[in-house]
Amino acid sequence: DVVTADWADGAEALGAPLVIATTPAGATDAFTGSVSEAPGILFDVLYEPWPTELAAAWSARGGAVVGGLDLLVHQALLQVEQMTGRTP
Repeated sequence: DVVTADWADGAEALGAPLVIATTPAGATDAFTGSVSEAPGILFDVLYEPWPTELAAAWSARGGAVVGGLDLLVHQALLQVEQMTGRTP
């Protein structure tokens, strides 16, 4: 199930098994103190600046973090494949 949260409830949403952050740089900085020990997985789609404060706090507390650069590279590879018909 996909559950969304209002911005005012953002700190509570950090307890989900998977958190996807699609906000601009600095927007989630206020939530860093709410990251629990051994959180789930954070997918923070930003790749600059990296790491974000949220990603750094998440990692420091033992959580797995996937960054936006991973997303960017995967998108680029798929685009090359679609445009050329070849797998890079």
